[in-house]
Amino acid sequence: MRRESETSYMGQVWCDAQFCSQYVTLPQLVRVPAFLSPLLLFFTRFALFFRPMLNVVAKRLLEEVSWGLKMRVTMGAGLSILDLATDIFVIVGYMGKEETKGYGWSLLWMIMASMVLQLLVVFVQNRKKPWAMAKEVLNVLTGLKPGFDCARVCLGREMEDHHVFDAKVELVATKGVEMVCESIPGALLQLYVLLKQSDTVTRATVGSVIVSAMTTGFSSASMSFE
Repeated sequence: MRRESETSYMGQVWCDAQFCSQYVTLPQLVRVPAFLSPLLLFFTRFALFFRPMLNVVAKRLLEEVSWGLKMRVTMGAGLSILDLATDIFVIVGYMGKEETKGYGWSLLWMIMASMVLQLLVVFVQNRKKPWAMAKEVLNVLTGLKPGFDCARVCLGREMEDHHVFDAKVELVATKGVEMVCESIPGALLQLYVLLKQSDTVTRATVGSVIVSAMTTGFSSASMSFE
């Protein structure tokens, strides 16, 4: 009798889950993973600690597993390089028109300020080994430093004797510099130009603003997570 009651209850839980899965919107369904399993639904109904515990466990796993770190740094590096490329494309467009040439110079100065501060990070990190510093300077000037930093972090490179801090700290430092000097002010400037001069609205300029906003959001979230 007891087994039949438990079976009936679990059947009711399953029916509830099926009913909710049909009428719950996709964002709610993603936010409440308990709908994926009657057992999870049971625990989340009667054990209030269960869902917060799962969130903590998931975050700890994402911190510890290698693919979580690789995913974050790879996506961040890709967005950084794409952000620089789109900004350069927009600068070329601004320079082609007399009324927007000043905005082009402003955006260019933001990129140069970002590179100067990144060069300062490179100097502090590699000042005891000039050849390594020369290679890192070249990475900064070509805009590929996020990619090389990402590779070092993903491969788990250890600190060398001449290093001041590890690869992860260097990656966070360069991302912070890029976000403060280039991504945030660049996005605000381009958005201001789009609102002030409607004739400058193109797919490239809108895409550049979106990429800058994505880079800023992802970088700030990644740094707070780390």
